[in-house]
Amino acid sequence: FPVVLFLQKRNRDGNRTEILLQKLRWRYDLPSDNVVTVEIDGGKDGAKLYQDLFQLSGATHLPQVFVNETYFGTYHEVKAYYTNGFLADILLRALGKCPDSENC
Repeated sequence: FPVVLFLQKRNRDGNRTEILLQKLRWRYDLPSDNVVTVEIDGGKDGAKLYQDLFQLSGATHLPQVFVNETYFGTYHEVKAYYTNGFLADILLRALGKCPDSENC
């Protein structure tokens, strides 16, 4: 999947990140399967997945966003890129779509 969001249930920043990604999906009419959300629970499997994410990203908290299997950031990075307009370009390129009719 080009974009994967890892979050915990009922986490405010995770919900906010999911909403930002959803807004971009709707704005650019992107298929829902291009942005996948993975909820991590507090059980043994969740702890293992959290450890694996930490090794990949170095981030110590959730949510975490990966774009094309590369760590992108947490809510604060996603929000900053969304606010300045760069998040749409990054996601569209990850999905093989060129923003503003550019050649990718």
